[in-house]
Amino acid sequence: MITESFNLADSVYWLERSYGYRFYLNRSATHPGIPRFIGLTDDICAWKTNPGPDKWRAISNVDDTFVSKKSALLAEIKKTNFDSALTFFKEMQTTALSSVRLGLFFAQKKMSSFA
Repeated sequence: MITESFNLADSVYWLERSYGYRFYLNRSATHPGIPRFIGLTDDICAWKTNPGPDKWRAISNVDDTFVSKKSALLAEIKKTNFDSALTFFKEMQTTALSSVRLGLFFAQKKMSSFA
């Protein structure tokens, strides 16, 4: 659920400008256990994803809302083997952690889980 309004065009702009991999809409700098990051603006942050343990604790596979480039997303979906929505979401999260990439997120929380 959206808890604070935001401009989705800004997320797309920073994704393209930074050559980022994904812009995660449900993550924020206020999240506990956050990996090291840098601030790009007052409200946009970036971190380098790493293969291995995910430092974003308590982020559910089904709540991991993100914006990405259409071509990259379609290529990942074609490589993904899944038989349910849950395994699809898990595979998408696993793919994100498979190599070093630039991830973007908000400084302030904009979304929260339905749970």
